[in-house]
Amino acid sequence: MKNYAAHLGDSHGAQVRRGAQFENHCAKDYETFLNWLKVHSPFSYGDHDALVCVASGVVAGKCVNADQAFDIGVKAASVMTGETYADVKLKRKDRVTSISSDKNQVTVRGVEVKVNRIVLFTRVTCVIRESSEMEEYLLHKFAKQPPSLFDKGTMRKNTKSVLASVLKSKVNVHLELTDNARFVLNEGHLLQSLPWPADPTYNQVCDQYVSHVLVHYGPGSIVVFDGYGSASSTKTAEQQRRAKQNTSPDIVFELEIKTTTSK
Repeated sequence: MKNYAAHLGDSHGAQVRRGAQFENHCAKDYETFLNWLKVHSPFSYGDHDALVCVASGVVAGKCVNADQAFDIGVKAASVMTGETYADVKLKRKDRVTSISSDKNQVTVRGVEVKVNRIVLFTRVTCVIRESSEMEEYLLHKFAKQPPSLFDKGTMRKNTKSVLASVLKSKVNVHLELTDNARFVLNEGHLLQSLPWPADPTYNQVCDQYVSHVLVHYGPGSIVVFDGYGSASSTKTAEQQRRAKQNTSPDIVFELEIKTTTSK
């Protein structure tokens, strides 16, 4: 027996020390479990007829039948008794359904609506101060994301002209520019502001834009080329939307080569 347990040669003192360590470990586990029960007491749900998850407090739906697992198993076994394997047919409705496998759906006017319990709980705890206010706040439309910002899981397409109007209304417009004024141009606006000549070379296109900036904005002007980075931002949804429409491949060119694409 000692050889099997790999304790051959252990002294009595070593066995006593291991026994003491085991007792200390069990005592810590007991204390941890006891503290957990004080916070999640199973006796605080005595007024509920349905099943309740002690850990989370989630009340099980009507389709949850985990408490009848033994009876359901006996019934399934009785159906298979005397039958061959090929003839056994078990229905989905006869299986055990736990709280975790519940689809979190409620019936609203005859339609099955999926409810995110975590979002619902967060909303309740953030805005409701008294239980009497619950009915008032839950009258509003329930959505996973604010409908004013999101549409079918993605951010709504913004209107830049609205933002420009708001910014203009908050600043004072100065018609006279100072001597040290400097223009900052967006590359997208600059690209669309000039028509390309017929059948141009890349050198001609570049010279045209450089001349336009120097004449109209001065030699100290700055043209900003803002590319799309890999980090997520508020522009990610719009970038993905544009990528599905039109994309341009990378082009390796020399200045004297004629353009093969339109702007």
